[in-house]
Amino acid sequence: MIKAIIVEDTLDNRETLKKLLVSECPQVQLLGEAENVEGGYQLVKSMQPDLVFLDIQLDKETSFDLLERLHAEDAIRFEIVFVTGHGSFENVTRAIEFSALDFINKPIEAEKLTKAVEKAAKRLDQKQYN
Repeated sequence: MIKAIIVEDTLDNRETLKKLLVSECPQVQLLGEAENVEGGYQLVKSMQPDLVFLDIQLDKETSFDLLERLHAEDAIRFEIVFVTGHGSFENVTRAIEFSALDFINKPIEAEKLTKAVEKAAKRLDQKQYN
């Protein structure tokens, strides 16, 4: 089982992602969801997920604000999949800087989500093996 959380500010987008995870990715156990940087921070710290699905724009902040905060505490011990409508070159570059596993543009295609989760599973297996 892959323990995951969603950090997304729009309820409809969270619901869509949750439905796709249930129908397409049964190996993912959703531990919780947050709609802003502070909520995401609290979830990561309390749940210690294996995988985090991040929207980039989170109200007035961004998921990069969250990742920078966690990085400063050496607390990024999870795989990152961005699910966003903000797929600019700059955002993709920043995602790479945080070793993001994948970058999925909205609307989410089930096949892309499935491939991202499969990549996460492989990387998590490798970490456990090492």
